[in-house]
Amino acid sequence: MIHKNRPAFSNRPVCYIFRPVLAVAKEAVTEMLRMALPTEAREVLELRKLAGKSSNAKLGAMLAYAGADNRVRGTLQYHGAHTARWGGRGPQPQNLPRPSMPGVSKKQLPAAIEKAFNFISHDEIGGLRAMGSLLDIISSCLRGMIVAPHGHEFYGADFAGIEARVLAWLAGDSTTVEAFRLYDQDKGPEVYKVAASGIYNKTVADITDKERTIGKVATLALGYQGGVGAFQNMAAVYGVSVSDQRADEIKIAWRQSHPEIVSYWGRLEKAAFEAITKPHTPVTVGPDWRRVEFLRSNKKGINYLQARLPSGRVMFYANPEIRFEDCKHGSQRKIFYKLTEDGRTSNISTYGGKLSENITQAVARDLLAEAMVRVDIAGFKTVLHVHDEIVAEVAKGAKVSGQFEQLMAEVPAWAEGLPIAVEGWTGRRFQK
Repeated sequence: MIHKNRPAFSNRPVCYIFRPVLAVAKEAVTEMLRMALPTEAREVLELRKLAGKSSNAKLGAMLAYAGADNRVRGTLQYHGAHTARWGGRGPQPQNLPRPSMPGVSKKQLPAAIEKAFNFISHDEIGGLRAMGSLLDIISSCLRGMIVAPHGHEFYGADFAGIEARVLAWLAGDSTTVEAFRLYDQDKGPEVYKVAASGIYNKTVADITDKERTIGKVATLALGYQGGVGAFQNMAAVYGVSVSDQRADEIKIAWRQSHPEIVSYWGRLEKAAFEAITKPHTPVTVGPDWRRVEFLRSNKKGINYLQARLPSGRVMFYANPEIRFEDCKHGSQRKIFYKLTEDGRTSNISTYGGKLSENITQAVARDLLAEAMVRVDIAGFKTVLHVHDEIVAEVAKGAKVSGQFEQLMAEVPAWAEGLPIAVEGWTGRRFQK
């Protein structure tokens, strides 16, 4: 597009050539900001990115949900998701943004956030501006808005890399499971470096920091049969930029180095198809100690595809059916089911990778639920839990380090062989 005699910026003709974009959605803005742009265009896009930051709207939700005692309640709904994970309501603590400040390491963040709160409480806008973009700083302080009462502090702990661990365990990827186990014992390298080693066909010792980040992105993005799109979306989160062709090469290399997980997608899909076509006939995937059992049944007049998890809990897919759809490779059969969430019912299609995601997240949820019961029995007051993290309110100075993590890291009998690691933190403010 051509802009001539733009009075706000300059009086010289300027010609900007962009890839056609019909919207200024977050993804489009992020993509354009990766391009070489004139200063004025970059400034406009940066402003658009800041203006579109919806996370700061949570401030109003926090105030609206606060009771007379300044406690916020009703933010978590039991079994709010298909996998039985809790659903977020109101301020939705599950998707509070991760804090990030220019030039500040993760270890330094709590002190930097406390400094920002000090500027805010004293109306020192100049001090806040010196720390970075005002909207970005406020966004990074959102978690810190959740504060322990006087004389108390928070003790939080979460399962480290739990989905990657559970998926490898379910799929029988013994190499990855053992890599996690050795890393937890300080006897082996980080799993992301191990993944990068498989992608680049190099020894772990020769993996660079950039390649390690690629290994992390691949581990997080490709475990559920994700392709180029999934990789690129996750890459954007970690500031990684590669071409689509390179992303496809990474995907192929990752799959070649994780054959058990790739096989697991196919075995789950095949078992689900078989169970749907043979009602009341159980079809299992995996050995006894991590078995998933599919069964088509009828309850109160509704057909269900049941998926019995290693924990014994059953996940349901309502009204399952097999349809054939045209695609670029010809006619393809797909599994569809009805999903009702937030009062809306939709027809959803699924496949091996998606089934593995559902099952992995459901197993991770069961681990968290059992850990919540254990810490409660031990006398800890849980005030918040977010996906794979439990946050308890304890008396200030209480010596709980080690005990809390040990309770969470206990491996249930049904999860024999699953390596679980827990990372804890303590502080006056909720953090990540």
